[in-house]
Amino acid sequence: MVVDDILKGKYPAKAHARHVVDYIRSKLPRADGFFFLSGSPETFYDGTDLAIPFRQRRAFMYLTGVDTPDCHLIYEIDNDRLTLFIPPVDSESILWSGMPLTTEEVLTKYDVDSVLPNTHLQTMLDSTRSRTNEIVFTITGHVGHGITLPGGMEVDSLNLKEAIDECRVVKDEYEVALITKANMISSAAHLAVIKSIKKCKNESEIDGVFLGECTKRGTKIQAYPSIVASGRTAATMHYESNNQDLYLNGKAKHVVVIDAGAEWNCYGADIVSLSSITSILD
Repeated sequence: MVVDDILKGKYPAKAHARHVVDYIRSKLPRADGFFFLSGSPETFYDGTDLAIPFRQRRAFMYLTGVDTPDCHLIYEIDNDRLTLFIPPVDSESILWSGMPLTTEEVLTKYDVDSVLPNTHLQTMLDSTRSRTNEIVFTITGHVGHGITLPGGMEVDSLNLKEAIDECRVVKDEYEVALITKANMISSAAHLAVIKSIKKCKNESEIDGVFLGECTKRGTKIQAYPSIVASGRTAATMHYESNNQDLYLNGKAKHVVVIDAGAEWNCYGADIVSLSSITSILD
């Protein structure tokens, strides 16, 4: 399959970084220095050791493809060099959670030049302090807790976000393949729902069928909360309760709207299907 063949290749992280550089230099022709971004950290619910479901920052995802918490990146503009910093391997963590992302895995799956433990990050940042004629491009709020950007260098917190936002508008072949994969899974899940809807008694059952079909095809994450709305609730734009009966006074409601889409490596599908329970029963 063409999509799967494309996705066997490396995520085009450096190609994305070059696009961003081109955009920035269209506004700042002599821009030099490096990008620095922290990905989303792992966070926990208050008073527990239960992790909040992880969502990677989209800017970080665009420049790396890595959907793992507590990572950071440095991209050196003139050297065209992308370094990814990942959490170090911890034996106690392996006991509880299994093997983390490894250097070998990163170099195989993502187009980066080097991979270092994030414990080396501050040392590398400190080593750039003498480069006073260069700029650190970052995004406000995307610098990890406790990280100090090099003093003496200009820090630009505006242009990188704008550049990434603009570059993300145009998808390359790899990104199109990711979106296609998400749509293939979501389409199969919608078809499974339509085939099983006459067996369902409640919107929640339909929601469960969709989630189950996506999960067994390799993705547990939805691009957005599913909308399963029957009868009058189908007229509600962002109905998310998904808990009403499909039958009213013993009669099937006329229509069910299912607005749902899976996500594949942070690239999502958005599909709406419309079913008539009465016509299926007939």
